Amino acid sequence: MRHIDVEHVGIRYAGQQWQPYDVSFRVTAGTVHLLTGPSGSGKSSLMRMIAGLIPEHVFADCAGRVVIFDDATNETRPLTFGDVAYVGQDPDSQVTCRRVVDEVAATLEFHQVPAHEIDDRVSHALHSVGLHDVANHNPWNLSGGQRQRLAIACALARNASVLLLDEPTANLDVAGRTELHDLIRSLRSQERIILMVDHNLHDVVDWVDTVSIITEDGVMATDAVIQETLSGAKIPAISQNTGSHSPQPQSVPAGIGLALKNIAVRHRLQNITFDLQKGKITALIGRNGAGKTSIMCLLAGQCKYNVGQLVEDGNKVHRVSDGAVAWSSQNPEHQFSRLTVREELAIGLAHMDPQGVLTTADIEKLRDDLGLARLGEKSPYMLSGGQKRLLGLWLAIAANRKYLLLDEPTAHLDEVGISIITSIIRKISAAGGTILLVSHDLALITSLANHVVALEDGEILWDGLVEDFINNNDVKVQTGLLPGVDETTKSPASSTTNERNQTPRYNPLVPPIYALSAITIALITSSPGVLGAMLLICLASLVYFDSSLRNVAMKTEAIAIIGIVFGLLGGRGTLYNGGTADLFTHALQHGLLMATICAASVAAFTATRIEDSLDSLSQNFPIPYTWCTVALTGSSISTYIAYDLPAVASAARLRSVYPGRTLHNFWVRLTLPIRYALPLYISAIRYGGRLSETLISRGFGLYPRRTYRTLFPWRLGDTVASVIAVIIALALTVAIH
Repeated sequence: MRHIDVEHVGIRYAGQQWQPYDVSFRVTAGTVHLLTGPSGSGKSSLMRMIAGLIPEHVFADCAGRVVIFDDATNETRPLTFGDVAYVGQDPDSQVTCRRVVDEVAATLEFHQVPAHEIDDRVSHALHSVGLHDVANHNPWNLSGGQRQRLAIACALARNASVLLLDEPTANLDVAGRTELHDLIRSLRSQERIILMVDHNLHDVVDWVDTVSIITEDGVMATDAVIQETLSGAKIPAISQNTGSHSPQPQSVPAGIGLALKNIAVRHRLQNITFDLQKGKITALIGRNGAGKTSIMCLLAGQCKYNVGQLVEDGNKVHRVSDGAVAWSSQNPEHQFSRLTVREELAIGLAHMDPQGVLTTADIEKLRDDLGLARLGEKSPYMLSGGQKRLLGLWLAIAANRKYLLLDEPTAHLDEVGISIITSIIRKISAAGGTILLVSHDLALITSLANHVVALEDGEILWDGLVEDFINNNDVKVQTGLLPGVDETTKSPASSTTNERNQTPRYNPLVPPIYALSAITIALITSSPGVLGAMLLICLASLVYFDSSLRNVAMKTEAIAIIGIVFGLLGGRGTLYNGGTADLFTHALQHGLLMATICAASVAAFTATRIEDSLDSLSQNFPIPYTWCTVALTGSSISTYIAYDLPAVASAARLRSVYPGRTLHNFWVRLTLPIRYALPLYISAIRYGGRLSETLISRGFGLYPRRTYRTLFPWRLGDTVASVIAVIIALALTVAIH
């Protein structure tokens, strides 16, 4: 029977110890093998080595080998990228396209799956993870949990013989976890080899077939340790909680710290009304994409509300006061600002608010209990997912602010880490701290929270005390904390539609050709009349190709602003050169020129998608598809930076401002770009590296050519249209000169 053997594997990064060290186990086809262990034990590194990323694409010293016994040839051979489908820990670094359906399809195209099969496989994969209704959405407009589902869909579409899942449910709600576990069990019956990393043993221990545990030192646990762990002897009570709630003793008078009244954030939240009480823990619950993180962003000052009132200590405010909020975000890397863990710990203590509910001794004890001090000179960006989470939580707690925001605080944590974090949360609350907690962990919520706010589609579904919530199974099902009927997966798989499947009316390269012709004419003419006519033609094209009047208005406004600014600059240059007679004409020429260039470019990118244009280039011209994919990946990096910038800037501001220090806080805002420049630069470099790993693991470059689910043939009509555009440009050029 087919199986993979991990034989005496060890991995060591530069300047670090071997972790894991001398690890061996076997995974047989038709079984699910669970790999677990403490955070930082080397599980993810081992998964990357099995996937083929280490050491070929990620530099590290390696020992041992990973091989597969192929029953078709009755031989043992190394694993290849063709054998493996891999899902990593970080969903953000697995986004390479600008549309959900294209993300899944690209994986199949890299592996030369015939075009006529791609649509059905993409549709089935998206339906399996409940994303068929957002097939045509931009992945960056989805929640973190939905992007995790997308990464899983890319792996499922492959139908690979070996499926590697590194904490696939860490960002999913309970319903999502249950659905994914059911899906994995169904895949087991199809003779796949499935290896999964997970910390939540209670969800999987009853149905996985075999288990391996890597200890904190990176070595394999003995059979006795495995049996002891699986029996529950080492699982803290927090993970076994079934719904009982023990109210925390309050040492300070209760009162309302923050109140949200009918708050609305455009396209994200509406009619949000609830209170954060001093000394209380409020839990925000809801399915992936319900709006939980949006509320966190609002309270952290990352986004603004356009309707409603925000009240702090009885006073209406535009945002929460400086130095009042500490936020542990979904992505802990947003909180890092230094190159080593030692420096992060030092800056964390330096930014601690001495007026907070915790003492310096409490913060230092938490640091030691979490094992952060021993990480010393390691880069915070090179830690394991669990270690990053612990460091991010410590930085937020060490700030010692009035309001503590915790977004998925137990994701990627082992049982020991969860136990320590829940203890300090209780202590902060008992001392009078105000905590807002986002979690999909029902046991954590019922154990810690005093108050529960349930969200659905950006609105409040239910609001009440945790004692009332415990017995309200309807709310638990609706918010995904208990498995139930998931309406998003009940429509047929064929409901996934995509306009890209339709035969295009024109080749995607034609609009850029027309745009270049228009820009050429604009550059060679000096006639305001010709420029004005070209501008009107471009704006008319924009209206024709964009069905959203709001988008057209926003684009037209931006074009007008650019034209006015450059017109003023042109007039200013004429004035400085001593001329005043032609001042208005020169200003008008400069303004119309830049407006026309911008309008032509915007119209071209509205009429066609950059992905389609790049696909057409590689299909119709002798240009390697790898070049076009790399170009598209570059746009993905710029999209990621635009997505990441508000979070990184917000984190830099939150850790630098202090209560009551108005002048200092003004200086922080003034110098904010300098403060987040290094973290954003490191984040972009890291993202580019992880993105390359994602592409490689999905088969990029494995074959000299790829298939395309949509063909863009160059037809006679495209030639005629392009020739007409070129002739018009040449004729006008000759006429003008």
